[in-house]
Amino acid sequence: MDAITCNRTSKDQNLSSRGNRKVMVLELCRDRMFSTTSANYTYIYLSPGLDGLGPMIESMVIHADGQNFGAEFNYEVSAELSFDGISWEEFSGPFITNQTAEGYKISTPFNAVQNFGMKIRFRVGVKHTTTATTGVLSVVGAIKFWS
Repeated sequence: MDAITCNRTSKDQNLSSRGNRKVMVLELCRDRMFSTTSANYTYIYLSPGLDGLGPMIESMVIHADGQNFGAEFNYEVSAELSFDGISWEEFSGPFITNQTAEGYKISTPFNAVQNFGMKIRFRVGVKHTTTATTGVLSVVGAIKFWS
């Protein structure tokens, strides 16, 4: 999995500054088709992850756009944290959960700093009720850093 590392500079095109605020926008996936395989969430990891930036994060917001959902398609967007990249644990809750309708969704700002580990990876969970199906998702993360 690709990772954005802490040696990024303000010259990078996806890091912008507004006054004392610094925000990075990450495109995690664009128009990606996901297929359900179970009535329980199956997780697919998205790239890029964040490597070494966690302690500098103030909050995150996830934007997701879903299209062409088959009947019973259900998704959530969540993340995991790690210190060493070997052992991973879930954030205290998903950014976007239990979505069955197509369209644009924006999470509430997630600012539980205890979840911002040295390494962070994002994932989409997909499931269905009774019949396997597909859906197309685009997911973007907006990350605000401490000033």
